[in-house]
Amino acid sequence: MSRKFRLGFLASLVLTLASGFGLIQRSAAFIGKEAETIDGGVHTGNEVEVVCANRSGDGATIQAAVDSGSTVHIVGHCHLDSSVWFRTPGQMIHGDGRTITVMHVTNILPIGAFVFATAETGPIISDIGLVFFQPDTSVRPGLVDYTPAIYAENTPRFKLERLRITDAMVGIDASGNSGGAVIDDLEESAFSIGILIDGSEDTIRIHNWHFFPFVITEKQRNIWNAPLCVYPAKKCAPQSTAGTGGPIGLYSGRMDDLDLSDSLFLVGQSIVFFEGISGGTFGSISNTAFDTYSGITEFSGQVTVSSSYFSLADSQHQAIYVAGGLLQCSSCRFLSANNFDQLAVVDQTGGNLVLSNVFMQAGSADPIFIRINGGGTLSITTLQFYSAMATPRNPKFCFGCDAGGEIVLASGISPDHYSAIKSGVMMHVGFDGYLRLIGNNLFTGWHNVCPSTAVHALYANNGTRTTTSCN
Repeated sequence: MSRKFRLGFLASLVLTLASGFGLIQRSAAFIGKEAETIDGGVHTGNEVEVVCANRSGDGATIQAAVDSGSTVHIVGHCHLDSSVWFRTPGQMIHGDGRTITVMHVTNILPIGAFVFATAETGPIISDIGLVFFQPDTSVRPGLVDYTPAIYAENTPRFKLERLRITDAMVGIDASGNSGGAVIDDLEESAFSIGILIDGSEDTIRIHNWHFFPFVITEKQRNIWNAPLCVYPAKKCAPQSTAGTGGPIGLYSGRMDDLDLSDSLFLVGQSIVFFEGISGGTFGSISNTAFDTYSGITEFSGQVTVSSSYFSLADSQHQAIYVAGGLLQCSSCRFLSANNFDQLAVVDQTGGNLVLSNVFMQAGSADPIFIRINGGGTLSITTLQFYSAMATPRNPKFCFGCDAGGEIVLASGISPDHYSAIKSGVMMHVGFDGYLRLIGNNLFTGWHNVCPSTAVHALYANNGTRTTTSCN
């Protein structure tokens, strides 16, 4: 590490002139302030500045600066060969930009690279990158199982701004009660979990998060893009260096409440909501894109999704899978660019799924748009779909095709006026289910496949009548 003073223009001028006349006998940083040189850099009274040399010992020098309790400014590329512990509540640590001030991690550190031990209130970290070295491998056992980039367990009200974390295993571990945290403008790639939440008792706000294959090699994409959940799934757990599944962007258990907005996921599994240590996630997602691969998988919780976009270009993935909890999705758009013989774009085997004001599109592909089998409650109101295939082989909506037990309330399903389809199965209703209400789903040319008798179900005003009518 080198030691550096930051001089204001006026201070620099005065010191230069004074030095020329032999009047200066000591170093100074700002007019009226004497600079104190410490192991971690230069202390100006308000801020400690550390200039990294990207060599062994950088971690210890950063630690000494952080231990001062003052604001810390880190400059350059640092070889982080030891964990940095943050113990001062509310302390500010910043760099010059996430690709300019960079922590390089090449060995497994105890607990994590940055470790929060402040209790409430957590530190504020901004404009720094954390880069982990991973071998150029196509299999998960070939990865290095690093500890988290940021270990923020039981640290309420920490704040992360404009960070970049690449090639980690776990990016941010915010388990325990880390409520009140704010994560803003995060760029991240992690091979196990991007952000882990389980136990928060206050809002965690995540805004403008890109969980994206930053610096992922072509070989590593075999891991990054791999599906994680096996459907119909009973659970969907993250993997370290074992197994063959892909990463999870957000893995969220107990959470009161989640506020995720204006974000992008491009990864094998974007989000998994699971039953945590004392419950599930309560929260909302808005203006977020789930690109190419699996979107949201829910086993527990109550989550609202709005004004968001799901696209699929791989037949091993699903936009939404619900096995428990409640998921409400409104004003969302779904695009499928592949054929789906085994998986539906939206699939349900339990829990409660509510879809309203939704548009689904399938260009030249032939997906099942929505399927419910084996349990749960599905409610659909105002759904438009577009399918360009002249004679699709798959029904667009499969209500209990293979198994029974669910409740379906469906109305307002219709193809949009650009659809040229004049044949094919729109709705396939597999059995005469209890409290099945399907009505006011209007279309031309399509037909339905429904039970010949309707003792427990009510069908009304569902477009074209057939011999096994859904009317």
